[in-house]
Amino acid sequence: MKHIYKLLFVFAALFIAASAQAQQWQTWNTSNTRLPSDSIVAMCVDPSGNIYVCIQQGGFGRFNGLHDTVWTDLYDSVGHGYPQQVYYFKGNLWVYCYNGPGVQKFNGTTWAPYTNPVDNYASFFTSDNKGQLWMCGEGVEVLRTNGQWNHFSNTQPFTHFPDNNPSAMACDSNGNTWVAFTYDQGVVKLNNATGQGTYITPDSAQYANLSNRPIRSIAVDWSGNIWCATLPNGNVGGVYRINADGSGGYLWSTDSSISWISNDVRTVAVDHCGHVWIGTDGGAAMFDGSNWTIMNTFNTPSLPSDSINVIYVDAGGHIWFGTDQGLAEYKPAPLTVTTYYPANSATVTTDTVTCFWAWDCSNISRYYFEYADNSSFNNSTIDTTLVTFTTGNPGKHLANLVNGKTYYWRVKAENDGGYGPFSSTQQFSVNTTSAVHEDNSGIVNGFDLQQNYPNPFSDETTIRFSVPQRENVSLKVYDVLGREVATLAQGEMERGAYSVPFDATNLSQTGLHSGLYFYRLQAGDVTIEHTMQVLR
Repeated sequence: MKHIYKLLFVFAALFIAASAQAQQWQTWNTSNTRLPSDSIVAMCVDPSGNIYVCIQQGGFGRFNGLHDTVWTDLYDSVGHGYPQQVYYFKGNLWVYCYNGPGVQKFNGTTWAPYTNPVDNYASFFTSDNKGQLWMCGEGVEVLRTNGQWNHFSNTQPFTHFPDNNPSAMACDSNGNTWVAFTYDQGVVKLNNATGQGTYITPDSAQYANLSNRPIRSIAVDWSGNIWCATLPNGNVGGVYRINADGSGGYLWSTDSSISWISNDVRTVAVDHCGHVWIGTDGGAAMFDGSNWTIMNTFNTPSLPSDSINVIYVDAGGHIWFGTDQGLAEYKPAPLTVTTYYPANSATVTTDTVTCFWAWDCSNISRYYFEYADNSSFNNSTIDTTLVTFTTGNPGKHLANLVNGKTYYWRVKAENDGGYGPFSSTQQFSVNTTSAVHEDNSGIVNGFDLQQNYPNPFSDETTIRFSVPQRENVSLKVYDVLGREVATLAQGEMERGAYSVPFDATNLSQTGLHSGLYFYRLQAGDVTIEHTMQVLR
């Protein structure tokens, strides 16, 4: 009987795991759609959720997401040829058909040929943060916001293009477009405004591991590193990272003395959490900044095939896999929530506190918050009504805390991929009889720190404070992870009132983002802290 219970437990665990995966995955192929073929070579998703796919054997499909999963075949509308690339940009769909009509533009109703006189070929489309469309064919072309096209090629010496056969492009957040070249010709960093190029050649010792590796796909991660998906050329291939700081690069492949998935890397993409995804002929892999996680049909049965031609990340953060056996959509569950206030094991001096945590990157629908006066969370209080926050950072206000008690809290996030894991358990103690007292106005033992004004703000705000006697004072600004952003005052100050401006216009240059910040006044044994909101 004991063995039967064990088996039942194992089957139940497997069923729960399979159910969780089913919630996160959905697949489409010729058996449940009108796709003319299962082999997907390119795809995109528009803001309305319409899915567009290019088919290997020649064909183009649009799926509208209705109950019967109907696909509308648009191949005849595009014209005779083989659709190879598709990209959604400002209300129009851009499609390139090889051996046919070339580049076509679809406005949702009618198709029109691309009429730019320079080139009618596009091996890749992308767009930059200025709202400009880029395509590469015979050279590189950009559609400016004024409606004019600019063309860059190797006939212009300032571009430093090695040839006129770019294979892929990616735009970074610093006004550059990174252009990869097909025939073992490296990468060019192109200034979006001027067209001035900086050539990263595989012939240099610094980037020697990029040599003999034709680049098929390229992406820029959150740290500014450039990721190149390379095809096998003889026994070489793999994925190559060009370091953002210009210090060289790093190669992952079967010939670099590491355990690796495949040298035939066909596609690379960056998701909404900054993770890097690659697709190969042996499955997919995700890099979280430290380690690779392999996904294939052995450990991920919902993946239709290990032969992955394209990976696409939509506006909702879902990961799409175009394979030779159909299309799969993966809805990642949220990451572990990062808590930051109160600091773990802190002591609060009032009977109220607001617990804050950082934004999750996975399109959260709500948060699950739990707190109790014991670490086992017996008789805990749970709040599941914390929906997505539109401004500021998510948090939960706690009131009527009992003096002398220690409280424990944790939080997890939910999206359409399910719940993520709980944060690490945080604790704080309440001591309202401390000699240091802070009232609602921010006055502690005669020291006064006022709320900044204006708040929220975009560029500049003012912080006012006062000290009752000569004292060593510091006023500093911190981000939500506790990193110091700015020092606004530091040193011995006389008794009096002070006003200090804080200019946030340089925040973006230091790599920080809009959001919640803390400013902290420290004077002797007194510490007072307030929050402020930057909206850029």
